[in-house]
Amino acid sequence: MSQPGSSSGDAADLPLGATVRLAPMRRRYVSVHPCPDRVEARPATICDAPQVSREASPHEGRVRVYPRRVSSEAPDSQRPSFVAVAVLTWRGYSATNDCLESLRRSTSWPLPVAVIDNGSGTGEGLRLAEEFGGPVTAVTLPANLGVPGGYNRGLQWAREVGASHVLLLNNDTICSDPRMIERLVAATAPDVAVVGPLVERPDGRLQTAGGVLRWRTARARPLRRNQIPRMGGPYEVDWVDGSCMLISLRAARHVGGLAAEYFMYWEEVDWCVRARRAGYRCLVEPRASITHIGSMSVTPQRQLRQWMRNKLLFMRRNAGRRDNATALLTLILLTVPSQIARQGLRPRRWIRVVSAAAAALTWNLADAYRRRSWLIGDR
Repeated sequence: MSQPGSSSGDAADLPLGATVRLAPMRRRYVSVHPCPDRVEARPATICDAPQVSREASPHEGRVRVYPRRVSSEAPDSQRPSFVAVAVLTWRGYSATNDCLESLRRSTSWPLPVAVIDNGSGTGEGLRLAEEFGGPVTAVTLPANLGVPGGYNRGLQWAREVGASHVLLLNNDTICSDPRMIERLVAATAPDVAVVGPLVERPDGRLQTAGGVLRWRTARARPLRRNQIPRMGGPYEVDWVDGSCMLISLRAARHVGGLAAEYFMYWEEVDWCVRARRAGYRCLVEPRASITHIGSMSVTPQRQLRQWMRNKLLFMRRNAGRRDNATALLTLILLTVPSQIARQGLRPRRWIRVVSAAAAALTWNLADAYRRRSWLIGDR
């Protein structure tokens, strides 16, 4: 399957699905920084969830993020009580079965697992829960709410079972690293909103190692293997790949859920931006990895159209007028020509690229007309 500035009041009182509207994060020049003190993975331990209050810190103007050290000797009171896993599926019984089988080989097994059946209408969630038994349960949604809606239901379920962190997984992932969960847990801290692993393709090539944002060109650029810090421990990034995210439920109560408008693509980038604006960090643990098979339920045409649409939507939600203007120009003058060039001498595919870009722009223009503003929120 594939695919904050300051807030008023107590963050814990916010509903899980709420979106916190915050000041814009304008152009940011962010470097990727290692957190060198975290040198040894530790398994999840039973203890109290961290109770740490933080003030939201909006980032205005040009900001450079400097390294912040993560203590390897954090007291037990800062360790999560336990981790729950939510696997999102839509008409993907076979892939979800493989994902659950790989979880069962994890050193952290058994742990609570919910199959979030995203309105598939096939009963596959209940079927898988019956077949695996034990800690596996099913949560069936009445309709397909997209990746954000499905993940938000996973966050809600994890809170209901008393977890402090939840591992959100696409069903087209394989936990090829048996110690992945405990390594991600070892990288958590009270000021960390999300930790992700290295995401690899089935052939072993790196898909993402987290990523950085380029606001002027509206690019969410994944890190290459040679860009991973050599310190070997967790490092800070702008965003974590949405196929596998260990999210702090305390941070989720503060930041809010994933934005439903995206449906799929860019929703994890948006959530990570909001988390960083709220004063949290987003980390990648390079000693943990997962295999991502790739989208099996979306056509390439729809993928491209949705990705372009959400690229503009992300900028409208998070950037100012100048960066939105450059994003539009980048889409028309760079993204579309580069996508056409990738198609080679196939005129029909050129038409598909142009059609996808036109549909993406039309949707955003219509949405802006309904809102009476291109920009979404107070910027």
